[in-house]
Amino acid sequence: MRLLRRELDRRAKTLVILVAVLLVSAGLCGFQWFTPGHGGLGELIYVRLPLGLLELLAMFVSACWIVILLIAWCAEALYERYRKRPEVEVQKLIEGEGTDKRDGEQR
Repeated sequence: MRLLRRELDRRAKTLVILVAVLLVSAGLCGFQWFTPGHGGLGELIYVRLPLGLLELLAMFVSACWIVILLIAWCAEALYERYRKRPEVEVQKLIEGEGTDKRDGEQR
C-alpha cells in the first residue's frame, strides 16, 4: 500500500484501515442521528436500530484495535531502542602463527 509516495509496512496499513473504519462508521452514525425519520416505529426498530448498533460496534472495535496497535508499536520501538546489542569483536584479518607475536617475543 502506498500513501504519500511511501510504501507502508503491515502495521501502518492496519492503522490506516482501522482509522478509515472508525471515521466512516462515526460519520454514518452522525448522519443517521441527524436525518429525520419518516417511517415511524417500524423504521426505528427494523432499520435504524440494527444499523446504529452495527455502527457503534464498528467504532468500538476499531478504536480498541487502534489503541492495542499503538501500544504494541510503541512497546516494540522501546524494545528495539533499549535492547542489549552484542559486543563487536575485533576481527583478525590474517590468521596464522606469525601474526600473533612480534619479532623477538616469546609466547
